[in-house]
Amino acid sequence: MRWRRLLKWWVCLLGLGFVGVLATLEGFYRVMLARVPELPRPPETRVMPALYGRMRWASSERTATPRVEPVWPWNVAFVLVRVGLLGQKPSQVVMPAGLGIAQEVASEWSSQLREAGGRFPRTFERLALTLWLTRHWSAEELLAFEAEHRSLGHGLFGMRAGARVLLGREWAELDAGGMAVLLAVGDAPGRWRDPWCFPERIRARRDVLLKRLREAGGLSLGETEAALQAPLGLIVRPAHWAPCPERNGSGMKAAPEG
Repeated sequence: MRWRRLLKWWVCLLGLGFVGVLATLEGFYRVMLARVPELPRPPETRVMPALYGRMRWASSERTATPRVEPVWPWNVAFVLVRVGLLGQKPSQVVMPAGLGIAQEVASEWSSQLREAGGRFPRTFERLALTLWLTRHWSAEELLAFEAEHRSLGHGLFGMRAGARVLLGREWAELDAGGMAVLLAVGDAPGRWRDPWCFPERIRARRDVLLKRLREAGGLSLGETEAALQAPLGLIVRPAHWAPCPERNGSGMKAAPEG
């Protein structure tokens, strides 16, 4: 019958259109990726405290199980349809596992390129780099790279160095509270990253993070309660760091907290 033939043609056209959209998205991804000055290499050393890996993944991905889902054109099309056509908020769309950590690594690598005198990748180039990371790096590689290069302010990079400078302890020796302090400093906006100048902000971020980790299964109830009750555990602020900025124009500065 004629309506069946028309339906068949419509289905074929829609299928071809969908394939064309996917091909366009993949082509755009490849063009943008080719414009990235240099691709990062996986870190040679991927050994890190198991507690840190569990907490960092849960804080970003809302799950305690490290797993990276490669992002392909159909994943991108799905998000575009949900957000662009159906009007859903990005926060309501379930993103592929590992995308958040991959985005952080792409941002850190872009900053390294700029600091080395190269060009800072533009928005779509960083997006292409993020997708490339989900296709080629494992969860352990993403976590290890980010832990090594994460900025903690004042020229301090990496969780291993951060544990020594901020807390006076080795990274592997930290408990859940210490790990949460490092994560809170790393996640804080640039001007609030100094835990000696803004201890109340870091504490608030730490507590929110610990509760979120508990909900995601990254911490036990006992670990969470003990970490929430613990002090920040900061040692003496490095003398060569710039003075704390004035707060709210009042000239008052945050008091140090141990």
